Amino acid sequence: DFGMGLLWSFCVYVLVMGLSKPLSGWWQSFPEPAWARQYFGSGIAPPNDVRIDAVMRLCQFACSACTVTCWIAKSYSPDSGFSTGMYALEMICCVFFLFHFIFAWIRYGFSYGYAAGLEAWLDWFTIIPLIMQGFGGTWLTLSYLRIYRTWTAFTRLHDDGIFESSLTDIQIAAIGSIIKCFVVIFFIAGTFWILEGLGDIPGFHDKYISAGMGDISFFQMCYFAFITMSTVGYGDYSPTTVPGRIFILAATIGGVSFFSILSVEMIELNQLESSGKGRYTPSRERGFKGHILIVGGGVDGGSAAVVENFLNALCRDRNTPDIVLLGAKPCTDEVREVIKKLNFRGYKVYFFLGSAMVPDDLKRARAESATVCFVISDFNTTKPLLEDESNILRSSALQRYRPSLPYRLMLVQGKELELAFQTGLDPFSCFALSELKSALLAASLRAPGISTLIINLCLANIEKPGPYDEPISPWLEEYIDSADLEIYGFQPDTKYRGQTFRSVAASIAKEHNVLVLAAQVDGVIQMNPSFSTIGETTILFALSADDDAVDVCAFNKEADKSTWAPNFARNRKVRASGFTKEQTMLVGNTDWMVKSLETSGSISGGTSASTGSLRTGMIDSDDKKKIGGLLANKMAGSMAEKLRSRKLASKADSFGLGPLPSPAILARRQSKPPS
Repeated sequence: DFGMGLLWSFCVYVLVMGLSKPLSGWWQSFPEPAWARQYFGSGIAPPNDVRIDAVMRLCQFACSACTVTCWIAKSYSPDSGFSTGMYALEMICCVFFLFHFIFAWIRYGFSYGYAAGLEAWLDWFTIIPLIMQGFGGTWLTLSYLRIYRTWTAFTRLHDDGIFESSLTDIQIAAIGSIIKCFVVIFFIAGTFWILEGLGDIPGFHDKYISAGMGDISFFQMCYFAFITMSTVGYGDYSPTTVPGRIFILAATIGGVSFFSILSVEMIELNQLESSGKGRYTPSRERGFKGHILIVGGGVDGGSAAVVENFLNALCRDRNTPDIVLLGAKPCTDEVREVIKKLNFRGYKVYFFLGSAMVPDDLKRARAESATVCFVISDFNTTKPLLEDESNILRSSALQRYRPSLPYRLMLVQGKELELAFQTGLDPFSCFALSELKSALLAASLRAPGISTLIINLCLANIEKPGPYDEPISPWLEEYIDSADLEIYGFQPDTKYRGQTFRSVAASIAKEHNVLVLAAQVDGVIQMNPSFSTIGETTILFALSADDDAVDVCAFNKEADKSTWAPNFARNRKVRASGFTKEQTMLVGNTDWMVKSLETSGSISGGTSASTGSLRTGMIDSDDKKKIGGLLANKMAGSMAEKLRSRKLASKADSFGLGPLPSPAILARRQSKPPS
């Protein structure tokens, strides 16, 4: 009967895990309902009404403790028969356990990770055997293991701050220690009671031979060796022969040394992991989606405000991949608390100690498999110049480590963008906070209200009032509805090709209720390019509450979500490289480059043909090599001179520039033809 209970529990456990995949996909196909956010919350955040969460955890604590108490009471009278009252009490607890599992499963979006987790395993391996008691099953179950659920309920109540107003930190720690002791003792005692009470498994009886130290067998000697080497020494067995005693002396010394070394290694490994010197291992739930790597002064500075704001902006969706922070300084208590809260909400956030300038540290953070890397600045710094230069060096080191790594570089001052471009960083991957602030202010003056629009596009959706809340004004209700809009990119349908942006935007708005507000023209995003013509490579951007409406007016609907982004990136690369398909130079920067080269003396009379080719836009292979070499020499010299003026010779070595030459040597190098 005990084995049948475990078998049925295992079947239900596997069935629930199998249902998690289709249910999770079905759940994510719909916008998250307001009632789910209000009463259930999500793996991202607790419910709006935290009282429901607190009541559920208090009931979990009480029902689990009651179930364990009933198991202990039945263990003292195993032959007394079936107790109706105790069974009714256990069934009430089982109903709550089942309800709580469904409650938590909805919170985590029917995720496979929760369905296969330890808490779900405990639920099914205790609920099913308890129910089977009423159908002729045995009272012997694993319900004593629910003592672990009392500990999880207590820790989560503590994390929610339920005890802060009534208990001191010492009292909370004392209660937590007592509960942990009960968990360990009850687990060992209950498991040992079952194993000894059931006896040997049929077909696995041990066979003994008589010896001076008693009846012995191989497994009996394994038991004796472990007890002796671990210094427990029950004394139920002892060698009686002289060779046996001599051997056990050597074995004891070696065994004690072995266990001591093993314990020290485990402690050191645990300290290594907790200090951030370990390596990132992708999580089972989210690791298959890749991970996000975050480096920079915002992480090194240990500012909880910087890290928390950035992480909260990333952690908005159930599908957010693992997040890896790589900082040069140990994690502060404030940042550790931020990470702890996000992990509790179902995310996977890791902190590792290391530098983005060291390849071994990037390898520990698995930068080679990262989906994207953010180099963030500490916007509270008192030395913005040094902060920006350090982040530029980190970005360059990341590009050397993995040239194809997508990254975003955040700078504090806009004037440092020139330095970033001179080092070869992608102009479309760099931005400055000061310029964003200035641009937002200018846009607000030209179009009042646009700052609110942009902020709402970047922030999480505003929670709608519940059915029992006070009524709100009509304008506020419309504002909340519009705050749910998000930006979606797509390739327009082939029927829109050859039309102007103005006519296409009007048609899509009328037919599909989707507001098209921007387009990528020649690799650059432009707001409302009214008279631009929609071409084969044009990417449009629209505002919509979900991507279903956007897909209707998109090209290649089935693969649109995975095809428009590579095309968008390809258009940007063409723009950044300065060459079109016909190998012609984009007109925008031609005159600036020619003037810059002529001013520096890099283009002399011998390169007039190249200059003419550059101005006309047609470049052959020899001219491209020559001009590329001249530009590279000029940019390297400018970078080196700039670093010299700021006394950053050591940082120049990180770029691979080596010792900085004098300005005279740089001038001679620039005047020579490139090799």
